[in-house]
Amino acid sequence: MAKEQTQEHMPFDWAESTGNQGVALRLLAERRGDLATAGQALAQITAAFETFLEEHHMSATDYEAQVPIARALVERLRKP
Repeated sequence: MAKEQTQEHMPFDWAESTGNQGVALRLLAERRGDLATAGQALAQITAAFETFLEEHHMSATDYEAQVPIARALVERLRKP
């Protein structure tokens, strides 16, 4: 039986799963021009980054680089 990777019980596993899903969502949003998906991607990538940063985990830098990319996509898709 698979166990749920909650943020409280397994913060690094949760952050990695959430962040990787965020990166995948960003790629989908970019291909589809989907603002809602881009916003979800930004939220997930930011959450992963903040979790790793709080724990001084070296993976923080991986997601730190993704945050501005996701933010730029959201801003680009918001423009009419």
